[in-house]
Amino acid sequence: SLSEENGKPVIGVHITDTSFFIPPDGEIDRAGLLRGTTVYLPRGKLPMLPSALSEDKASLVAGLDRPSLSFFASLDETGQPQLERIRQSVIRVGRRLSYQEADSLLSAAGTDAYTSALQQLSSLAQLRKAWRLANGAVIIEGPEIKVRVADTDIHVSLLSNDSPARSLVGECMILANEIAARYCHRHTLPALYSAQPPPDE
Repeated sequence: SLSEENGKPVIGVHITDTSFFIPPDGEIDRAGLLRGTTVYLPRGKLPMLPSALSEDKASLVAGLDRPSLSFFASLDETGQPQLERIRQSVIRVGRRLSYQEADSLLSAAGTDAYTSALQQLSSLAQLRKAWRLANGAVIIEGPEIKVRVADTDIHVSLLSNDSPARSLVGECMILANEIAARYCHRHTLPALYSAQPPPDE
């Protein structure tokens, strides 16, 4: 999401708060911990959580209220985060887009307020990416391989990971992860951290 505070744009990254639905250390919590992730296969998937949650009650469906964990950040003119907040929230997705639909809106001219906000978010994401690169980030991008099996036919396709929409989502997720890591560090909360050493010459 995009909002404004003290004259500065504020990026919001909103992730379903599954703790709203799943009690800690309950049967679903323990099963999800054992799986660790949803595994996508050519003929289906092995979900980390029951599909009644992951595809319905806990899915960010357009037009419905959903409990979320929201990460907010404003950036300075160089792309460095300034204000940072994490809040429990209830959000309502205004519009759900595929990557292709978002790319079309990002390249559109003479746009409405919705598209204009999406384009501003994309600009902020690129500013953030430039800041990360200037501070030693290493970008490793390659195409995503999709394999589908229909009867005995195998279909393999490559999806570009560097489209404007995918870049926007990627940068926002990195930003949310950084906010979470700094929060855990400040409050001495146990967490798994991912880092890279400073770049050599």
